[in-house]
Amino acid sequence: MRPQSGGIIGVRIVMGANMLDTYTLVKRPTKAGVPEAQAEAHMSVFLDMSERGFANKGDIAELKKRIDDLATHVADMDTRLSGVEAHLAGMDVRLAGMDLRLSGMELRLMVRLGGLIVTLMSVGFGVLEFTLAH
Repeated sequence: MRPQSGGIIGVRIVMGANMLDTYTLVKRPTKAGVPEAQAEAHMSVFLDMSERGFANKGDIAELKKRIDDLATHVADMDTRLSGVEAHLAGMDVRLAGMDLRLSGMELRLMVRLGGLIVTLMSVGFGVLEFTLAH
């Protein structure tokens, strides 16, 4: 329950393990010379903000742990990616070697096919000449 100007002051609000004493939240500024209505307005704003939740030391420690775990995971992934990059570089070298071998095989196949064509044409002309001669 939030006091408004002229309202009830001294309500304790339980938030997790902490209790907020609204009387103290209003009385301290009032003793320092802040008008009671203004101190109540400040307390009301503070209660609104506290409803949204504050981070405590445990929350911060958990967040730090999660960040450290994430950093470790990222470093592990970086190491793995370096290994993959090295593996891909090795594959590039092997593929370049295969490309050279295939080019050489292609050239040899063309030479053999050319020789086979010349041989077949020579035999064909020989048979044609033999047939026409008789």
